[in-house]
Amino acid sequence: MYKINELPTPCFVIDEGKLEENLKILHQVEERTGAKILLAQKCFSCFSEYPLIGKYISGTTASGIYEARLGAECMGKENHVFAPAFTDEDMDGLKNDDLEQIVPIFAFSSKSYVTDICRLALSNIERFVTSDFYIDRIKHISQLEYRCLAGQKLEGDLDIIVGFASVGEQTAIVDIANEFSHSNIANLGIEVYDAIGEFTNCISGLFATALSKKGSMLEITPQFAYENQFAKGDAYVLPIHIHDSEVLLFISASDETKAGDMPVVRKIMAKAGGEVTLDSKGTVVIVDDSGMSRKILRDILEEAGYAVLAEATDGLEGVLAYKTYYPDIITLDITMPNMDGTEALKEIKAYDSNAKVIMITAAGQQHKVIEALKLGAERFITKPFDKEEILKNIEEVLEG
Repeated sequence: MYKINELPTPCFVIDEGKLEENLKILHQVEERTGAKILLAQKCFSCFSEYPLIGKYISGTTASGIYEARLGAECMGKENHVFAPAFTDEDMDGLKNDDLEQIVPIFAFSSKSYVTDICRLALSNIERFVTSDFYIDRIKHISQLEYRCLAGQKLEGDLDIIVGFASVGEQTAIVDIANEFSHSNIANLGIEVYDAIGEFTNCISGLFATALSKKGSMLEITPQFAYENQFAKGDAYVLPIHIHDSEVLLFISASDETKAGDMPVVRKIMAKAGGEVTLDSKGTVVIVDDSGMSRKILRDILEEAGYAVLAEATDGLEGVLAYKTYYPDIITLDITMPNMDGTEALKEIKAYDSNAKVIMITAAGQQHKVIEALKLGAERFITKPFDKEEILKNIEEVLEG
């Protein structure tokens, strides 16, 4: 314990005994009057005392983003925010459509990962879908009734559900699916959910990659879709307006949050019977739970002169397809239901040690890729697909 004459200077000295005496008086006032007493952080922002202060009063007030974050993270009670106007910097960001400045204004959350995911989602909408969109302020919710919700869950150091929901007009969510998959889907259904799942996968992969650089690990799980149900539990939704229609970016904020009760069966039956001709450059089996990914990969390969003998939707089907068709190359998505790509790789290599396997991966799955390469995979291809990268890897594996 410091003696008063030994304290470094300059410094602020707080007598916690006196502080607590005054806090007890304020607490009594709250109880007798029913009024809420809030800490004005402009006057006192010694956040190391916030846990003590929070025992006796209702919360904090803030007049800007950073004060709001301080109150939320260090006291965690009611957080009353007032901002008389945007700053000049905020206005410049709004006028210039600068996402780096817009996202902290409209998508601020005390949970920093929520804001980070919003930034990644909007950047990917701008890149893959359209730059003609706008957003409303993020909303903190405990329940959401939706027409559909498609996305995926990330598990590990954080458990997070990320997805896109439609509660009314469906145009925006269908537009995202069409633009991302280069399709012309008219209505909600498996094809839309499949494309939205893959779009979410891009966002999740980038987020997982960013976290891995900070020492945190996340596993990306198979995608899901729900129709006409309720999401229940602590969550945030960011309204995104595309072509006069609204879609909600959904991000869970608690391990207990549930996206729904009965998922849509997303499985699309695998195709088989690709024609092999004398001109075929080689034979391929494609294994991926995403119908959109299988179609894109099949179109690229067939256009380049390869024969796709079969498609499979999970690792179990993939192993059977390899044993049935014995292709020159089999591609395995890493994240699939029933049996994932890594387990399928083990089974195929145990059956045929000379099998040529290329893994398909999203960003953020580097540890899975390393494991697969150690198990005997020849190469890996990253989603979203790049045509030149795919053909280069296929050619080199066949030549090798």
